[in-house]
Amino acid sequence: MGRKAFVKNIIGKVTVKNRLVRSAAGSGVASKEGYVTDDVRKWYEKVADGGAGLIISEMMTAWDDGNFPENYLRIDDDVYIDGLTSVADIVHKRNSKIIAQIGNYGSLLHWEANKPPVGPSKIKDEISGITAKALSEKEIREIINYFIDAAIRAEKAGFDGVQIHAAHGFLLNKFINPYYNRRNDAYGKDTEGRSKIIVDIHNGISKACGDKFLVLLKINSSDFIDDDYGFKFDESRKVCNYLSSVGFDAIEISSGLAGGKITPARPINEVAYNLEHTKIISEDIQTPVILVGGIRSFDIAEEILSSTSIHSIAMTRALTYEPELIKRWEEEGKVKSKCIACNKCFTTEGQMCVFNIGK
Repeated sequence: MGRKAFVKNIIGKVTVKNRLVRSAAGSGVASKEGYVTDDVRKWYEKVADGGAGLIISEMMTAWDDGNFPENYLRIDDDVYIDGLTSVADIVHKRNSKIIAQIGNYGSLLHWEANKPPVGPSKIKDEISGITAKALSEKEIREIINYFIDAAIRAEKAGFDGVQIHAAHGFLLNKFINPYYNRRNDAYGKDTEGRSKIIVDIHNGISKACGDKFLVLLKINSSDFIDDDYGFKFDESRKVCNYLSSVGFDAIEISSGLAGGKITPARPINEVAYNLEHTKIISEDIQTPVILVGGIRSFDIAEEILSSTSIHSIAMTRALTYEPELIKRWEEEGKVKSKCIACNKCFTTEGQMCVFNIGK
């Protein structure tokens, strides 16, 4: 314990300049086809200039399932490597590290599906109302290879690693959720079986990319749904304990469902709202744990790092309003974020704070 925000941070075999992370958020300014644009480069340049030691990209689709939104970055084909290389170069020139978040929405779509979304079992998503197409074991193995190929592209583009997205109700979150995963084969039955797809993705990436290439995980501590279909903390704790033994370089703990009653992004009166569960998990496992959710104060970030086993602090909305916030913390000390957690950044064209539009 006694960690401070602005000390060097070791994650796996990578040295990061501080313990402050820019958590994943979609820029929404890629081309319609998912290519890097000048606006994407400017977006990541602002974040890197702002002082974050580690930057996690928006979720990029690991394969073209026809259901990924327009204007979000993609990594499902080699044609995207050159553009992503330019992003990694921008971040590295500012002495920050960058991680490519890779995943798939599954059946939690907020738009009309072009193709039947897939899932572990043929179960209707309780938010979208869409029933997933149950994957065969062969199809699961194909998806595992898609994730591995996406990671190889990230490595070729100069990224420092990948983060496997298994939170917020998306595809891999469905696999570890007993309600949505009713399988009786190797990819179901119990905690280890339901986690197997994530284990296989991790192991495949590690084998293909080597141990200097980071493999992170993003997972919910809880979906915070009272109904039977939610992923609960007790199960999350079991999954984190099991996956920690696999060798992930860090685990980021989030919560809530995209479009759920309680979402991953909550109101301003809820501060460090994932702290209680994240603290318990960080004490359970040896893997470095990253806390995200409702942190806008340097004092709170510093107190958490100094008094708990939590390894790093991640922020999203505060750095959307003020990309330079971390640099201000380092230079000026106890300055407060201007973010009011209104969540209007999720409704703009490109994820932009409404208070910054026109500036």
